[in-house]
Amino acid sequence: MTRKIPFHVSVNNKSSLTGFVMVEQMKSIDYKVRKVKFIEEAHQHIVDDVLSLLDACIYQ
Repeated sequence: MTRKIPFHVSVNNKSSLTGFVMVEQMKSIDYKVRKVKFIEEAHQHIVDDVLSLLDACIYQ
């Protein structure tokens, strides 16, 4: 799945999930109130991509 949106990081085929991390939508979430369920740990390259985009957004 490919998108040309600069702040979206694709979740790859090795995951049980599909779609994108929308970095521009990052915000504080109350996980207990929303009853969030842990599904799986993100691959390190996805975490690195998201953090580098966040760094560029916040500190540039």
